[in-house]
Amino acid sequence: MNKDDYLLELKNKTIYFYEIPEEIQDRNFCLEAIKIDCDYLSYFPEKFQNDKEIILEGLNSYFNLIKNPKYNDYYFIDELTEFLPVFQDKLNDKNFFLSLISTDSRFLEYLPDSLKNDSDIFLESLKTYAKTQKKFDYDCPYSIEDFIEYIPNNFFSNKNIKQIISLHHDFLEFFSEKFKDNESIMDVLGPLHPLSHRPSKYITRKDVLKEIKNNGMLLSSLPFQYTDDDEIVHLALTNMRTSIMYASERIRLMLRPEKDKASALKAIIENKKLDNEFKKISVNKKIKI
Repeated sequence: MNKDDYLLELKNKTIYFYEIPEEIQDRNFCLEAIKIDCDYLSYFPEKFQNDKEIILEGLNSYFNLIKNPKYNDYYFIDELTEFLPVFQDKLNDKNFFLSLISTDSRFLEYLPDSLKNDSDIFLESLKTYAKTQKKFDYDCPYSIEDFIEYIPNNFFSNKNIKQIISLHHDFLEFFSEKFKDNESIMDVLGPLHPLSHRPSKYITRKDVLKEIKNNGMLLSSLPFQYTDDDEIVHLALTNMRTSIMYASERIRLMLRPEKDKASALKAIIENKKLDNEFKKISVNKKIKI
């Protein structure tokens, strides 16, 4: 068999690279082989494993694989990183580094000093993570913790934090935890949470009134000032009667004398006059039954 025969065998996956005779494995053969599968790099003769052109072809091969929706092997990056110093000068090229980051956010670890303040690269790493999560149905083969430490805190400014959060819902919880002691950033993040998980500081009565009429069970996660609000409880019960369990004790006892939640709930559900009774509620007035 000649070189072309072996390359065809590799392409058809009918032979393992280690089965190819050493005399066949010259530079040109390796250059063509890595275009077929980037994993072959670790099987090449050692003198070619540091060949810049071969490694770059391996990267291109990897990039093409990543674009395939069915591709799910993200471990090749571990092999590639061993050879990154070979083309250190290329890493300083912003476009080249963006091409790395656009395939795997973890390349951020190898960001050169010349690009450490480049916000385009940081944003691209987050976009890549979001795309990869979506590709794997939100079961990404790597986590945000694998690369986020290489993004400086000053990148997450009030100016661009909303744009970042919009990329993927995971970022909201992660950044909220990361910047919980940074009041200026939390002032932006806080109101972005769903109302049921929003820190109480960022919950407004206007927001509650707007949402609770369509989600009575929201009452279960609201601070006391809202569970003791006549109008809010009225809207919650109009949507979901069982939400009475989460109203303040004052309101529960005014609706029904039973102090026990279960008894009160049973009485409320069985009472067919509940809707009529609530019509008596008006803003800033106590409930009268």
